[in-house]
Amino acid sequence: MNPMNSLSKTDVHIFEIRGNFFLLDVEGNKLFSLSPDAYKCAVDRINGNETDPQTFSAWRAGRKLDKIWKNIISLTPEHVEDVRQRLETPIPPLTGLWLGLAHTCNLGCTYCFANEPNYLLNKNPLMSWEMAKRAVDFLIEREPERMQFGLIFFGGEPLLQFDLIKRIVDYCCQLQEQGKKFTYAITTNGTLLTPEIYNYMVSYNFSIMLSLDGTKTIHDHNRPYLDGRPSWDNIMDNLKQLNDVARNIMARVTVQDVQVPLIEIYKTMRAAGFQDVALVEICPNSGEIPVFPEKDIPVWKEQYLNLAEYIAETEARAYDGALSSLSGYVQALRERERSFYCCSTGIRSFYVTPDGDLYPCMRLISDDRKNIMGSIFTSLDAQKVNHFVQNNIMNKSCRKCWARYLCGGMCYGDSFAVSGDIRKPISEYCKITRHKIEVAAYILKRLKESGKIRQHSDGNIFNKMAKGLRILRN
Repeated sequence: MNPMNSLSKTDVHIFEIRGNFFLLDVEGNKLFSLSPDAYKCAVDRINGNETDPQTFSAWRAGRKLDKIWKNIISLTPEHVEDVRQRLETPIPPLTGLWLGLAHTCNLGCTYCFANEPNYLLNKNPLMSWEMAKRAVDFLIEREPERMQFGLIFFGGEPLLQFDLIKRIVDYCCQLQEQGKKFTYAITTNGTLLTPEIYNYMVSYNFSIMLSLDGTKTIHDHNRPYLDGRPSWDNIMDNLKQLNDVARNIMARVTVQDVQVPLIEIYKTMRAAGFQDVALVEICPNSGEIPVFPEKDIPVWKEQYLNLAEYIAETEARAYDGALSSLSGYVQALRERERSFYCCSTGIRSFYVTPDGDLYPCMRLISDDRKNIMGSIFTSLDAQKVNHFVQNNIMNKSCRKCWARYLCGGMCYGDSFAVSGDIRKPISEYCKITRHKIEVAAYILKRLKESGKIRQHSDGNIFNKMAKGLRILRN
């Protein structure tokens, strides 16, 4: 309970979208829909400008708001310390690895972080079988009592190493005799995807993510082959040979600016056969690739809202599929999930280079080896792991943000690329994330009113590993 006027904007977020009014109890992680009168009363109250109501409807709205307001809990120093203790002791178990099978690629994407010299420091651009086997053994040796693990095959282009993938999976199947079970995921550019490769991955329940860019024109400009040839038509031809693409492959689209409306990009992906789409703002890299332009954010906000409304109106799976960022926040709001970290990087999952070095994430590879966490031939650096464990929202400026439990903090790779500090947020991406959450609240209300809400599935391995700490010790 709290005195009526003791709350701050750290504790309560009040906002409006398309004439719909909302209040988010941040610490309680509860979302409320407000009447116009209650919204005005809430805004005045949080800004310290509340006056006596002039109409009966305003008086009644104020009384209803009181019932919400008096149960909102402030974030206190004691609570911050309690959460820190629960998050940071003991260190969570290791649950999976990203295997950098190929630090090389057949495409020359204009913005890819894998084109940076830092990413290509390895003596061997292709991981050997011996290195891959050792990585799996390291995972099991590190957590001998654990039965379930996840492997993500990454690059560059991991399908350049399809024979190695099969050998790794065969080895993991042998380990089932010890009770060990593995889930698999892969991110591919789709240029090497054949029915044989696809059917193999589907048979082992791979979570498959395919990187494409918006429309054919955008894609061919951003993602050509190394010799400059366009790649869109080849990928589309490959997809036409595959069965049930909608069920088995998620499209990942990098958004660089607002030249092409998001709704057009989304419709292009749906026309290509994808049911689930991830629209991801461009990842900055070491200053060469800038952050999403500040000047474009107002236009992007309107485009994103238009897209979300389109999905809510037209997609049967608007709640648990369609657009990943939208459905993820809608589910988190409805189910009152809390995130204390942006992802499990450096805590529950690590990236293995072709040489066997361990990094928290492929985007944290640097020429000074500042972020190296150890090796699959030795061990993990406990002090560095603890640094990531401590990188929760309670130890950053994020704890003062109303979106803290829904965001979990800035992407470490983005922060490191821009400032060299994994704890420093990027204002442009904070604005984008907060808008996505507000739009999700609005869409949640619309889906409830239309009866489209249904129980979500557990999701794929990307979601499980990336958000492995979402409700850790909640």
